[in-house]
Amino acid sequence: MICHQPGQKVHQRFAELAKVEITKAPSTFKELGNLTRASIAVTLDMTGTKESDRMLILGSGSGPSISQIGLVL
Repeated sequence: MICHQPGQKVHQRFAELAKVEITKAPSTFKELGNLTRASIAVTLDMTGTKESDRMLILGSGSGPSISQIGLVL
């Protein structure tokens, strides 16, 4: 699971809601802080994904909005 990471608590909550082990949800927040719109792209680049990997990508915005996508590379 790769998600927008405005903070550690949000990252943990996304993992809980998606029923994904936190070990399968890489975090860049501790190292890089809130990367705003770039957090998903940077995390995706840093994970070293390979062809046929499957992942869940989650993003949120201000207000009651959330996006999700399933991706097979």
